[in-house]
Amino acid sequence: MSSQTSTNLQVPPTLGNFDLHQILESERSANVFLATDRDTGTDVALKVEHRPKTRSKSTVYYEKRIYSLLPAKSEGIPELFSGGSVGDWEYIGVELLGPTVGTLLAESGRSCLDAHSVCCIGMQSIDRLALLHDHGILHRDIRLENCAIGIMPGMEQIVYLTSFGYGKSVRHPLRFMDDGDLPMSFFTSNRVHCEGAAYTYRDDFEALALSLIHLIKPYGLPWARRGMPQQDDHHGQQILQTTKATTAVGGLCSNIPAVFKDFLMYCRSLKANEYPDYQQWRDRLQEFVVGKGYEPASPFHWPPLPLPLTPHASRLSSPSPQQSQLGHHSPSLLTMSPGSDRPSLQTPSPIPIHLPALPTNDPQEGFHELVFGGRATKAVLMKMLRSDILPYANSNRKLAEAVLQFCQVLQFHRNGSYMTKDAFEFLNQLINKLNGSPDGVWQFDGDSTAVAVKLAELEDLRDEVRGAHNKRQLAKMVVRFGEAHRGKHDKKATKNGFKFLEGLAARLKTL
Repeated sequence: MSSQTSTNLQVPPTLGNFDLHQILESERSANVFLATDRDTGTDVALKVEHRPKTRSKSTVYYEKRIYSLLPAKSEGIPELFSGGSVGDWEYIGVELLGPTVGTLLAESGRSCLDAHSVCCIGMQSIDRLALLHDHGILHRDIRLENCAIGIMPGMEQIVYLTSFGYGKSVRHPLRFMDDGDLPMSFFTSNRVHCEGAAYTYRDDFEALALSLIHLIKPYGLPWARRGMPQQDDHHGQQILQTTKATTAVGGLCSNIPAVFKDFLMYCRSLKANEYPDYQQWRDRLQEFVVGKGYEPASPFHWPPLPLPLTPHASRLSSPSPQQSQLGHHSPSLLTMSPGSDRPSLQTPSPIPIHLPALPTNDPQEGFHELVFGGRATKAVLMKMLRSDILPYANSNRKLAEAVLQFCQVLQFHRNGSYMTKDAFEFLNQLINKLNGSPDGVWQFDGDSTAVAVKLAELEDLRDEVRGAHNKRQLAKMVVRFGEAHRGKHDKKATKNGFKFLEGLAARLKTL
């Protein structure tokens, strides 16, 4: 099979270890194909770009470089398999995903998406931007076509941020690079598009805010409706730029929830070298969702969940990912061509984990009763913390509550205040949560040199935690706390250790 790109050049039927099948998507400078790795049999999305020798670098090259700067297996970031070049063709193979958010909107037959879906997309996208910006990376091409949902079982509720070909690494917040190659999409901020300012972290945030407004506002942004001249046309660009510059925020955000107007106004108030407050706006969107009666976590459901009959519905009564309907999103980008004999992607459903059920009232109160009533083992309580409480701690306040509950288990459980394997696993998950990273990035495993003076280390941590400036500093302190208890005779938590944990919870509440 030989495929043609937008430049009418013949793409080879094989590139490296990959056999190319039908085209999935056409991008500005590259095309994405469904391909199969001959060595492993894995289906991947293969982005292919023609790069003549007269051009120095391709967007595929820059995308591969961005992936190398990010932690492996980051939630919401497609997994990179391999990349390379054959002749004038460069390619990169990444995790195969489902439809984009733009496709979901187009195929829904509606003029806009429901508020719950938009907030879930917003919360998860804020997490993705926080991860990129923490690693000094600007995405610079936030748009609906670059947000997609997972396709494998258990991943349909995760929103992925894709296409890093226009991303750039910024080592210093004031040293932003030349933006001459920046694509001007419907969602590029007014400063960059209309005033020629350098693209900064705030502009990624504003592009996300505009994307969310486009999703929730009937018929979208006024300058992005049908009939608009193509944006790669010079006259169309002028009209687009003029419309964006002259549209007032009040008219732009009319008849939509106020939280989205506040989000846009906040983005436009940021200074060039100012980092956005990711947690604040994640919490604001979550508060809006909870006020509508949905669960506080942010799994994305498609088709949308029905509006709860009663407000403030309990998470315990909400459908779990295993119970919810999956696979109804019609991933048109992945539809096989007529007559194709390629099998569809199928994997076994995940095995559910059965944990002791909490009382049907407030889960925090139920946990408190189990701790002080002595009706559960330490291992069961730690598993509840890791599986039923910490994953849903999506705000600093809830993280602080989980830390205090961890403290309670160590202090008051009849089995004593010794650090067990389950306790270390809780710390590992807490560190990843503070870092904004997926589970498994950091582990307490293997032998290491024990802390020379455990008591002195814990005393230092007790004093230092009060001056922590952000959650990443707190994560490093939790690492030190765990390392201090890894020695053969250092498993027992001490008074200073408990004071550190209490100080950690108190600091989280103030950040």
